[in-house]
Amino acid sequence: YQSIPRLRYEGTWRDRPVSGTAWMDHQWGAVIPLRDARWDWHGLHLSDGTDLMLYALSRPDGTHPCVQVTTTDAAGTTRALPEARLTPRSTWRSAQGRLYVVGWTLTLPGDSLTIRPLRLDQELVTIPGIPYWEGPVVVEGTFRGRAVRGVGMGEHLPWPEGVPSAPACGTRGATR
Repeated sequence: YQSIPRLRYEGTWRDRPVSGTAWMDHQWGAVIPLRDARWDWHGLHLSDGTDLMLYALSRPDGTHPCVQVTTTDAAGTTRALPEARLTPRSTWRSAQGRLYVVGWTLTLPGDSLTIRPLRLDQELVTIPGIPYWEGPVVVEGTFRGRAVRGVGMGEHLPWPEGVPSAPACGTRGATR
């Protein structure tokens, strides 16, 4: 897995100059979503200059979840936050009936961040037919004891029927 949270870009779009900062990530491997695993992922830019990447990875049926959170500071130093917990806050069901957890609370020792989608209807179906919810999110709460806000992206795979919401998960005691 490779992640570059503040990649500068510039170019043209429809004959107009564009420039800015993008989050680039890429995963390699032979994992087929919903057959081998399912996940909920976020890339977040906080107002204090910190970038957070977090994901909850589980079996396709939603069992045995574990969460991983890493921070990247303004100097580019990356470190893991092993005490993280990710708890669902809200769900959205697509017109095709697929259930997504789209609102989350990230809890760290002494801190809490609420993640919510900017828009609900963000489902896309990729080739070869794998459904995702992918879209912009906002975050607010406390990080390192200070009030922060932020923006980012979320990527979620649908939850299996019969699982009304995602279980809370954390790295302590997670079963793999």
